[in-house]
Amino acid sequence: MKIRILVPVFILAFIASACGASASTDDAAAAAPAAVAEATHDEEATHDEEATHDEEATHDEEATHDEEATHDEESTHDEESTHDEEAVAAGDADRVVEVSMTELEFSALEFPVSAGETIRFEVINEGLIEHEFRLSNTHRIEEHIAAGHADHNEEGGSHHEDIDIILLLQPGETGEVTFTFPEDTTLFNEVACLLPGHYEAGMKASIVYASA
Repeated sequence: MKIRILVPVFILAFIASACGASASTDDAAAAAPAAVAEATHDEEATHDEEATHDEEATHDEEATHDEEATHDEESTHDEESTHDEEAVAAGDADRVVEVSMTELEFSALEFPVSAGETIRFEVINEGLIEHEFRLSNTHRIEEHIAAGHADHNEEGGSHHEDIDIILLLQPGETGEVTFTFPEDTTLFNEVACLLPGHYEAGMKASIVYASA
């Protein structure tokens, strides 16, 4: 009777063992897809992060390139603008004439010019008193003297004439005036200092137009 009891118990133990192994296998099989899914998810996340990183890096490189290109264009534009300004400044006058003034004369008795020519006069007062460099003509100078130098105030040097070109300088001062001589050669034919008594003492010069 003991043998009949042991045999079913052994069989039941074997069946239980088999069932337990089967359940473990099923659990492992069920867990495998989840593990695969998790691994796939991790790979996709990594791939997305790498792609995002690459896109950001590419964007940064493009932005940097655009900024450098814009900076280069602006630098080139600034250099061209500066060059144009220098060219305009250099082209203000056809030529430069240096003039010095002393008691009581100009450094030249004649100033040759051409109608339509633009000249920059660079003038220095090397005298000991105030002088003026005035572009005028004989008629206006005669009227000025006849009026008793009425276009100068009591302090000297101020003027009320609109036509003459006047540069007033104190001793040791320098200045310049740029002037385009008109086609009408009678409008400006003398250089003068019309401070009281200076012209009368010989502080004058002729403007001589070149023959056409």
